Amino acid sequence: MALPAEISIAGVYVPGLLVLAVALLFAAWAVDALAGRAGLYRYAWHPPLFRLALYVGVFAALGLLLLP
Repeated sequence: MALPAEISIAGVYVPGLLVLAVALLFAAWAVDALAGRAGLYRYAWHPPLFRLALYVGVFAALGLLLLP
């Protein structure tokens, strides 16, 4: 399933990657809460940098998979 290049929201065209980034932001908050409760950030040298790297990596992978 390919993500459209532009999506119309209330008559305004927004890039498909922007919609993906916002959706992934909500998913990242959920994963962050679960990882924090499980104590996984004890193993990360710099937890905020790890969070950013995880977000960027997943965003890039999904962007490459979903966009035509």
